[in-house]
Amino acid sequence: RRRRVAEARETRRKAASEESWITEEEVREAARRSVEEMADPLLRQVLHLRFGLDRGEPRTPAEVAEALGGKYQGRPEAAFTLIREAQKSIPLVADDPKDLCVIYEDDHLLAVSKPPGLRTVPVHRFIGKSLTNQVLGYIQQSARQRGEENVPRDAPMLLHRLDQTTSGVVLFAKTKAAASYVQRHWHGPKCRKEYIALASQSPNRRQPSAHTGGGACVWIAEPGEAAL
Repeated sequence: RRRRVAEARETRRKAASEESWITEEEVREAARRSVEEMADPLLRQVLHLRFGLDRGEPRTPAEVAEALGGKYQGRPEAAFTLIREAQKSIPLVADDPKDLCVIYEDDHLLAVSKPPGLRTVPVHRFIGKSLTNQVLGYIQQSARQRGEENVPRDAPMLLHRLDQTTSGVVLFAKTKAAASYVQRHWHGPKCRKEYIALASQSPNRRQPSAHTGGGACVWIAEPGEAAL
């Protein structure tokens, strides 16, 4: 029964986000290309084992530790640390920003609109298909248009996330100072967050329908009513 429920949930998610859906085959092929381009032989071997490029299915950190042997034998936590290091060394894929909706931008912050169905962050750095990858593509495109020689390799700092099926505004910080400032005030009285949901019946729309804490409130929209 659990398997049927999981399969049904996966089918619904795929139907809701067909363009950004990632198959296991896509992950394997993207992983293979990225691993082959890595210069460090140890990190290349670690990801080759982790993604199971030799057997068609991924390995757990414990299995990677056993396959590596030596000082990693019986130490899955050490293998996990090495896996994280290897994954972070992979360049973040830049997606085409043609569909990116920029709401606000200055030298410190970038606010964009995330559509429903699109992930906020990628499943893997090498696979793309997320808002973060589109933002990186936008930042790189802007840098090239300004004639800059050093094109950024990473997207601005993500300040918060939205679920894949949720639409709304997502903030990125271009500087550490901006990120620090926003994070200090994120859960304080200076920051107010509103969420709009759809329901078959609506209570008094002049008052927030629910409080989530941290300065956030939820408003209920009438069925079919557009909401941002």
